[in-house]
Amino acid sequence: MHIRPLSGDQVKQFVHNWYRIVEKGLAKDPEQAESIARQKAESLIQRLQEPEFRARRVFELTRNPLLLTNICLVHRHRGELPRKRAWLYQECIDVLLEHWREGKHLRVGVSAEDGRRVLQPAALWLHREEGRTRAKAAELAPHIEPALQAVNWSGGSTGNFLRTIRDESGLLTGWDQEHYGFMHLGFQEYLAAREIRRRAQAGDHQILRELASHFGESWWQEVGLLLVGLDDPSLFTPYMREVVCQPAFAAFPNLVEMVLDDAAETSPQPFVELLETACGRDRQLSRRFMGLVQRPFRGSWVSGKNQELWQRQLVALQVLERLDADAVERLVPGLAMHPSPSIRNWLAARRERVRQRSGQTLQDVLFAEPGGYELVRIPAGVFMMGSSQREEGRRDSEGPQHEVLVPDFYMGRYPVTNEQYAQFLKENSKAAAPKYWADRSLNQPRQPVVGVSWEDARDYAAWAGLRLPSEAEWEYACRARTITPYYTGDTETDLDRAAWYIENSGNGLHPVGEKEPNGFGLYDMHGNVWEWTEDDWHRNYEGAPTDGRAWVDSPQRGSGRVIRGGGWRGVARFCRSAVRGNGVPGVRGSRVGFRLSRSVALGP
Repeated sequence: MHIRPLSGDQVKQFVHNWYRIVEKGLAKDPEQAESIARQKAESLIQRLQEPEFRARRVFELTRNPLLLTNICLVHRHRGELPRKRAWLYQECIDVLLEHWREGKHLRVGVSAEDGRRVLQPAALWLHREEGRTRAKAAELAPHIEPALQAVNWSGGSTGNFLRTIRDESGLLTGWDQEHYGFMHLGFQEYLAAREIRRRAQAGDHQILRELASHFGESWWQEVGLLLVGLDDPSLFTPYMREVVCQPAFAAFPNLVEMVLDDAAETSPQPFVELLETACGRDRQLSRRFMGLVQRPFRGSWVSGKNQELWQRQLVALQVLERLDADAVERLVPGLAMHPSPSIRNWLAARRERVRQRSGQTLQDVLFAEPGGYELVRIPAGVFMMGSSQREEGRRDSEGPQHEVLVPDFYMGRYPVTNEQYAQFLKENSKAAAPKYWADRSLNQPRQPVVGVSWEDARDYAAWAGLRLPSEAEWEYACRARTITPYYTGDTETDLDRAAWYIENSGNGLHPVGEKEPNGFGLYDMHGNVWEWTEDDWHRNYEGAPTDGRAWVDSPQRGSGRVIRGGGWRGVARFCRSAVRGNGVPGVRGSRVGFRLSRSVALGP
C-alpha cells in the first residue's frame, strides 16, 4: 500500500496528539502535562513552517507518518530540529537507539554510534539488490559480524544484536520470526550512504564508481543524494567526478539539480574537468577535441560516441553556470569552436543574456525584483485570435475568430519554477505551500510550479510586482506572429520540437527551457503545464474585447478562469495556440502553473 502524504492540518493534529500522549504518559503531574504538550507541539509546528522546512526535499519528510513520529522524537529530545535531511536521519537513529531510552532511564543495549556502524554494511548489502528491504538473520550475519567485532560488542551473537535493535528501538522491524528489515526505507538508504562514504574514505576506489553507475535509477536515487548531503568531509567532488562520466548524467538533468540542492558542499571542479578533458574511454576523443579548438572545425568526426560526450558537456556547462559563472567565462575561449552546435548555441545565448543583464538592452528584457523572474518584451501587433473552423481539433470555445490589437508588454520567458516559488514562500510565511510540494516527481527546482490556485498565482504576482497575462496577451505571445496550430508548424512532429505532452513527456513534468523557443524567445508555451490567465471564463468569444485587455466580468467575477497551453498529460490537439481551458480559481491541480507579465508603460 502507498500512504498518501499528510495534509498540513493532519500534521498539526498528529503532532498535538503525539505530544499529548507522550507527556501524559511520562509526567509526574498530569495536570501540567496538557499545557506542556501544547507548548511543545506548537513549538514543533512553528518550526516545521519555517522556510527551510518548507523547502521541497525536507517538506517530504514532515508528510510521512513514520518519519513524522521520529521528527517528534528528535524535537522532544533536542528541543529543536536539524536543517539538513541527512542530519535529520542521523538524529532520528540516535534518538531511537539511545537517547529515547536514556530519557526514560532504561538500559541502552546498543549505543547509537555502535548501532550505526554495525547496521551500515547490512543496509548496503540489502540495497544492492533492487527492492530488497528484509532478510533472514542468517543472511545478515556475514555482513554484521565483522562490524560487531570492530566495535567490540559484548552482547553475544548476531541474533542477539538484531533482537536488541528490534525490541529496544524499533529501528529494525521483525517481519516474522526470521526476517528483519528497517522500519522505513529511508533509514536503509541513509545507512547505505554512510557505508559507501566509510569505504570510500578507507581507500575503496571502486565504491563511488559503482554508485555512480546507478545514477538515474530510482532505487539508488536517495542513496546518492544522502551521500552528497553528508559532510566532514564532503564526497561531492570525487562522487561527481564519477557521475559526469556516466551517460545518465546528461539523461537526468532533474537529478543533477537535486544533487546540487542537497549537497552539503559543492564544487565546480568535476564539471570544469569534464569540459577541459574527458573521462576514461573518452580521453583519446578529448585530445582530438583539444586539437580542434586550435583550428577551425571542419565537421569531420561526428559519431554517436562524440555526441554522447557533448551532451554531458552541455549539462556540465549549465551546472557550471549555476555554481561558478566566472569559471564558464574562463572556458569560453576554448569552447568557442566546439564541434557541438548545441554547445555553440548555448554559449551564444549566454553571451546575449550577459549583454542583457548588463543593461545594454534593458528595454528588451526585465528581471523582476524580488525573485529575479525574467520577462521578455513583446512588441505590439495585430493578430487573429482563436482558430478557424478548418483547424483540426478545433473546439467551439475558440471562436468566433476575431482581430485583436495588443499593445507591447512584457511576458515571462518561462513559467514560474519551484525554485522561484520557494523564494516566495521563504519571504511569505503565511502563504500556503503548493499542493504537490512533497511530491518528488513535481517539486524539482527547474520544473514549473504546479498545485497552485489562481489566487496563489495572483499572490505571487503581487509579491513580484507583476500580474497574470490577459488571455489575448497569452495567445499573441504564444503565436509569435505565426498562424499555424503550433508556433513550430502544423503537425505533431512540429509540436514535438516545442512541447512536452502525453506522447513524449514520459508521463512526467519537465524542467523549463528544454524545448525549442518561439520567435519571441518564450519557452514552454505549448505543453508541460497549463497556465493561469487573468480572464474570467466565457464559453466563446462573442463580445470579447479587441484591445488585448483581460475579459473580466463585473461587478461580480465569474466562477471560472481561463487556462492556456496544454500540459504534460494532454494530447497534441490540446496544446494548440488557440486552445482554451476552464479552471476553477481555488483548485490546485497537478497540471496547472502560471507565468507572469507586465505592462510597458504602466508597470504591473
